[in-house]
Amino acid sequence: MAKKVKEKTNKKKYAGKTEEEWRDWEEKFGKKMDKAGKEMGKKGKEFGEEIEGLAEKFSKHMERKGKKLEKKCKDRWFNVFGPIGPLVRGLFGLLWLMVCVWLLNLVNSSLQSDFVLRLTYLITTHIYYFFLAFLFFAYNDYFSRKSHKFYWMISPITNGVSAAIVLWFLIAVLNLITIYVGNSMLTYALNFLKGNLFGIFLFLVAVGYAVVLIKKSLDRS
Repeated sequence: MAKKVKEKTNKKKYAGKTEEEWRDWEEKFGKKMDKAGKEMGKKGKEFGEEIEGLAEKFSKHMERKGKKLEKKCKDRWFNVFGPIGPLVRGLFGLLWLMVCVWLLNLVNSSLQSDFVLRLTYLITTHIYYFFLAFLFFAYNDYFSRKSHKFYWMISPITNGVSAAIVLWFLIAVLNLITIYVGNSMLTYALNFLKGNLFGIFLFLVAVGYAVVLIKKSLDRS
């Protein structure tokens, strides 16, 4: 018994602790650090989620503010100019388009690109159609705001016209590209779309009225 006590007392100590005590301390310290790390990770995750939620709320709030501000600006525009407001917008659109054509021609004076030359020629030869398109979009926006209760009756037609205008311009630009690409399938597809543009317009109008009627029936039920 005395021998065992002697062995215990003869164990080396480092900084007041034996090797076994240091191992126990290291194990306990490791567990504490692991627990603290998990808690910090959990808190960090919660904090990150909270910040993400706040950022999302802030972005939605700013988006709503931006839409309200945009609506106010447009309403003021319409209130100031009234029915001639869309005409003014159409003239501004025409002016902007002419400036773009002038800039393209200016740049092309050094590039000497045949594609740019054809593109500017396409725009200038159809400048009146572009002006009418600007007027249409402007008055469409005007009546959609001023006569919102009745606008739904003609909205499928106006949407169909808008889609047809955009499609016509895309076909015209892609036709210019086919001159240089020489893709027969693309040429066939463009000719098909161009030849059936009115049919596409009627199809879009029919789909638009179907959607509007379905929405109206769902609102009533």
